Amino acid sequence: MVEVPGGFHWSSYRANALGARDPVVTPHPLYRDLGGSDETRLATYRRLFADELDIELLQRLRDGTNGGFVIGRPPFER
Repeated sequence: MVEVPGGFHWSSYRANALGARDPVVTPHPLYRDLGGSDETRLATYRRLFADELDIELLQRLRDGTNGGFVIGRPPFER
């Protein structure tokens, strides 16, 4: 993986968090709902990535991805 979210070549992070122009990124309505201005949306989006994932959650995500099964609350997983 990468050290920072924007480090992945195909990531939309640079557009959604840093304001970089990307001709293939179209702002989603949920993204637009993050704030009333570009500045607010960019800052709010960056905060979504501010915390590192808990190691246990990260392992569940890896196991689920590698095993081809869903991840979620128990009723959803059933």
